[in-house]
Amino acid sequence: MKKSKIVLHILAIVVAVACFFVFRVYTQIKTDDVAPRFSVDTELIEVSVSDPETMLLQGVSARDNRDGDVTHTIIIESITAINEDHVAVVSYAAFDRSGNVGKIQRNVYYKDYHSPRITLTHPACFTITEAEKLMDYVGAQDVLEGDISRRVRATVVSNSSIRNEGIHTVRFGVTNSLGDSVQLEVPIQVYANGLYNAQLELSDYIIYLPKGSSFAPNNYLKTLTYSGKSINLSRTLPADISVRCDNPVNTHTPGVYSVKYTVTLTDRNVTFTAYSNLIVVIE
Repeated sequence: MKKSKIVLHILAIVVAVACFFVFRVYTQIKTDDVAPRFSVDTELIEVSVSDPETMLLQGVSARDNRDGDVTHTIIIESITAINEDHVAVVSYAAFDRSGNVGKIQRNVYYKDYHSPRITLTHPACFTITEAEKLMDYVGAQDVLEGDISRRVRATVVSNSSIRNEGIHTVRFGVTNSLGDSVQLEVPIQVYANGLYNAQLELSDYIIYLPKGSSFAPNNYLKTLTYSGKSINLSRTLPADISVRCDNPVNTHTPGVYSVKYTVTLTDRNVTFTAYSNLIVVIE
């Protein structure tokens, strides 16, 4: 009787040990810790900034050792580190049903890319009381992200306060999600309240031109407003309107230029004068 109990105990131990090892082997067989693997048909893809992001998925596929083709799971994790040759790094990830993640990177060339650009919706000249509102009129546009105005930062380079009369150099800076950082120093003119009794509107207040291009300053005149009246200046200038343009732009030399306009009109023996300026950036 005792011997049979001992035998049963031994058998139970043997069965338990066998089950344990069978379970370990089964678990090892069932456990999947291998991430999907990528294949790319080219290490550098060329796209336009206007192309949808899905264009970056062309030529990329992924397979998993158990799930097979998992190309449909590929996502773009990030696009970063653009260089001066307009080449950025795009990072991809793919997933299998066990939660394993495979990753890969390749380069993307944006053939029509350019750095972010500072924008102005007001001439770079203000009365003393208007000067403190400068940032209300400053923005930035990026060819990939669109409006990135919230990222613009400004620093007054000149020592005096921008609320004082004179010309102040203000450095505007902005960085897009690709890490492309741009700084632009713009001369901001501040003049006394009431110095001019008319307003001159331009079609643009900052423009970007390639080196060597043509520039006709009068093409940016738009509207003269005085005493509740408005005159369209975008066509032929009326004979009774005088326009003085201080144009220092040299399109063969990259840099930032301020084109200054002074428009004068006499109506019913009253002389009205308006002032405005246009920032021209030669790239």
